[in-house]
Amino acid sequence: MMNQFDVLRPEGNFRGLSYGEWAALWSKWLYSDDPDRTEIFDKHMIFLRGNLDYYRFAAEGDIATLSDAKTFYNRTGDKAVVICKDTAIFLPILTAMYFIGREYEGSALSNEIQLRLAARKDNDMSRAIWATIESSTEAARPIVEDLTQFRFETPVFNLNISHVNPYLKYILDGYSVGDEESEVSAVCDGYFLILKSLPSECCRIQFGGKGRGNYNTDSLYDIYAANCDSPIGVTDISNQDNTNPTLIFRNGSAGIPRHERLPSLFGDAYLSKKTKTSSNKQQP
Repeated sequence: MMNQFDVLRPEGNFRGLSYGEWAALWSKWLYSDDPDRTEIFDKHMIFLRGNLDYYRFAAEGDIATLSDAKTFYNRTGDKAVVICKDTAIFLPILTAMYFIGREYEGSALSNEIQLRLAARKDNDMSRAIWATIESSTEAARPIVEDLTQFRFETPVFNLNISHVNPYLKYILDGYSVGDEESEVSAVCDGYFLILKSLPSECCRIQFGGKGRGNYNTDSLYDIYAANCDSPIGVTDISNQDNTNPTLIFRNGSAGIPRHERLPSLFGDAYLSKKTKTSSNKQQP
């Protein structure tokens, strides 16, 4: 059962794309040249992310001994994100992505089956996931009743890895990109939510998980939904005066075209059928 929040159902589509297809687009954004830029994708979707440098924390030692400020991605306060009210929000709760050529458990992955098995195994061995939301009037509570219903796997997709991505040394586990962008075939498995709208103008969203081994991710976002009114480029002229075929409406759009010399919708065939039906009804 869903909470009252406007969440895309697991089997649903948003703007023609499934969860798995959106996850592939999110992965491409994450490995682009600037995953810290404004996260809006095509003005209809905002991509959030986790704390990408968790590998650095693990390399420094037990993350439990590090300061709390270093162990989560902080987009609260003056780092908050402002979106339009009709912009959806993509939450990557806990993910695992692998691509051809990347090493996994001592061997380089070479085909789709190996990619999927590696990504699935990582998430099968995860330990905890969470996604909560709060506002100025309501305390933090789960966005959905059961996050495990929101596990998805992408189709195989072409991933362009930017050599200037600032987090490559943390997220590629020793894979070398070189001095130019690399294109590889990839698969992503993970838990994702698409929140189609915020329940109030300002919300704090927290999401993350404890993955396999020392994989840990946690993110806090303050998100403000603002009015982003823009002129609509088309006009519905269905209810306008279309008796004048030369009438011009707003934006230079002419009236609805009139097509002369068409057969009547209520022609002989229709009248014959109607008469026959009516005659049958009158019979005792």
